[in-house]
This record gives sequence, structure tokens and C-alpha cells, in this order.
Amino acid sequence: MIREYFDRHQARRVRSRTRKRGYVKLVFGIVLLIGVAAAGRTAWSWAAGEGWFDLTRVTVSGNRLVPGNEVLAVARCWLRRPVWRIDRRRLSAALQRRNPAIGRVDYALWPWWTLALTVRERRAVARVESDPALVIDAEGVVFRDSARTDLPGLRIAGTSGEGRMRALTAITLCPRPQPDWLFDPGDGRDVRLLAPAFTAHLGSGNFTAAWRKLEGIRADLDRSGTAADEIDVRYRDQGIVVLKAAAADPAAPHSFRN
Repeated sequence: MIREYFDRHQARRVRSRTRKRGYVKLVFGIVLLIGVAAAGRTAWSWAAGEGWFDLTRVTVSGNRLVPGNEVLAVARCWLRRPVWRIDRRRLSAALQRRNPAIGRVDYALWPWWTLALTVRERRAVARVESDPALVIDAEGVVFRDSARTDLPGLRIAGTSGEGRMRALTAITLCPRPQPDWLFDPGDGRDVRLLAPAFTAHLGSGNFTAAWRKLEGIRADLDRSGTAADEIDVRYRDQGIVVLKAAAADPAAPHSFRN
């Protein structure tokens, strides 16, 4: 019988040489990576020092109320700075402090390091009674927009913040607010609508149901050819109507069930 010869010492020598070659390759690879990283860092630092990554231009769009030069005056402080140092939150806060009409600012970075700012302005829901050139949005922020003559008015003097927010909620939920309407939140528990032809008591909540009830009562009054002086929709399942003196019946006020 022929037995296969196996030299253990030779096998160990082969494995040892293989391991050594593996260690050499590993060390060479690590040294190579360190060298590439060091070269890359040096090149990056040099390019940054030469201004290769500096912001070169700022553009503004989407603005109607806010002058573009005011936005640029704030944003220009970031010119000739590396683009990664632009603090967007700080820039937005500075722009909103300068002009409250700015709701938010969207950012985009275009090639050749151009920063494109898109201004999102607040949406006004009412004019301020004391100064119609001032408007207010649903969050209660007041800003200037003299072009909005299509909005209802809001009484500010003698009102509380809570009452104004309730009135703003009533306005935003109104299906068809009219520019000659004035909302008075002087009593925080009863937002009043002061219209040229009537006064409506809307209450302090569930304004969707209040508007629906008010529209139904006004439609009934139009069909009957009568005019109301006051309409109170604060009571559940009914509305209280006080007719105008010239058209009033001795039994006024009237109650309309809904």
C-alpha cells in the first residue's frame, strides 16, 4: 500500500508566508488610505481657503409685500462664506424680525454656489379696524398690506388675545366673509359680527354650526321679506332674532328653530 506523504513543517511555513503577505498588504492599504485622506484634506483646505466653496450670489423670489432689497440686505452677510456655514434657521429668524409679513423662507442651493430664497408671505384674513392698511393672519400676526380691501375688519382696541383668536377662527371658518363686516371680540365669550344691516352674536366656539345657522335664518328672513336688527345663534337648536323697529311685530323678538 502506498501512503500519501504530508510535510507538516512545510505547511506551517506556507501559512506563515501567506499571513505575512496579508499583513504587508493590510499595512500598505492603511498607509495608502491615510495618505489619500491627508492629501484630500490638504486639497480641501486649500480649495476652501481659495474660496472655491464660498457663496457667490443670492436671489429672491415669491415676494409681493416684502421688498427684495430688504431680504438681500439680510442675506448678503452670508456672501463670501463657505456654503456649509449658512445658518438657515438664523437667517429665517432675522428676516421675520425685519418684516413680519414673511411666514417662512424656502432655500435652494444652485450650481456655482447661488442661494435661491423663496419667500412665503403670510395670508391675511382681516384688516385692522384702527388702521385698514394693517392686516392680520390666522395666527394673529399683524403686518402691512394696504392693497387688501376685500377683507372684513377686526376690532383690536379693547380686546383680549383670546378673544381676537376666537374672532380669527370665526373669520377663517366663514364661507363668504364680506369686506364691510366688522368682527368685535370685545366680549371673549361672544364674538359679534357688526354688519351694515344687522348684528350677529356668534358665541365663542363651534363657528361652523354658527355660520350654518346664521345663513339659514337670513334665508328665512329674505323669503318672508323682513329685516333683522340682531340675530343670536348662540343657543342650541334655535336662533333669536330681533326684527328692525319699522318692520317689527309687537311680538318681537322671534325665535327660529334650526
